Amino acid sequence: MLGEVLTAVVTPFDSSGAVDHESFRELAQFLLDNGSDGLVVAGTTGESPTLTDDERLELLRVAVDAVKGRGTIVAGTGTYSTAHSVHLTREAHEIGVDGFLVVTPYYNKPPPRGIVEHFKAIAAESDKSIVVYNIPGRVVLNLEPDTIVELAQIPTVQAVKQANADLSQARQIVAETDLDLYAGDDNLIYPFLELGGIGGVCVHTHVVGPQVKQMIRAFRDGDAETAKGIDEELAPATAWAASGYRWWRRTTTRSPGSATVSSASASSPLRLPSSSSGCPANARPISSNNSSSASST
Repeated sequence: MLGEVLTAVVTPFDSSGAVDHESFRELAQFLLDNGSDGLVVAGTTGESPTLTDDERLELLRVAVDAVKGRGTIVAGTGTYSTAHSVHLTREAHEIGVDGFLVVTPYYNKPPPRGIVEHFKAIAAESDKSIVVYNIPGRVVLNLEPDTIVELAQIPTVQAVKQANADLSQARQIVAETDLDLYAGDDNLIYPFLELGGIGGVCVHTHVVGPQVKQMIRAFRDGDAETAKGIDEELAPATAWAASGYRWWRRTTTRSPGSATVSSASASSPLRLPSSSSGCPANARPISSNNSSSASST
């Protein structure tokens, strides 16, 4: 298991648009100190579409060095192209990551047979765990449970990040595979726990990581009532993460202490918690009409 709470970490940029590696290092350490068991690096929350391959791989090097075994590093290596995904997976394996988040190829809507072959080609590059990422709202294709069952036959496919609110499909995945089920939307963590899920790949844990970890631990310890109460208390943070808020390249600057983040749909600003070293990144919201997922990594 790669962890119960995996945060799809944002990528800080300086005022010139260059990746701010020092802020990224501080942020990685902050998240591990505040509820995260591991980090998903260079997912779409980390703005992978705007990163060059060199930028992606350097972020992974910094993440592995910053974490130093305190948590897991999952590299976002899935792309539209099988060859490109294979290349990124091979390079990330050499860097020493713990696993890979691989999204369904987007836009071209491949058939199930093509999806399985895509994942087989990627799996051939490493013995590390693969997390299948099913996010039909972004990919415009749902990985049906039968296809996920087939993918589970690939030895290194160990988990699925399910950004699909259909609980019957999640239930089937748990019943018919041994895959770790991660909630791919922040509001699905508790419902998935009830079905046998292990946690989530989250965005709101940038802000409420300790509470999310406490919720999962309470449920694991048999205190579903406490876990449900925490889930209800987290609703504003979950709504904030789902509101279309995005950290965007060239708008991210370093700021000491805590950073206030406001959203057009929020009744009041949310405040990123400070660590002893200060929260390393400040960001401004931009508008978005995409409401398909609370956690689009």
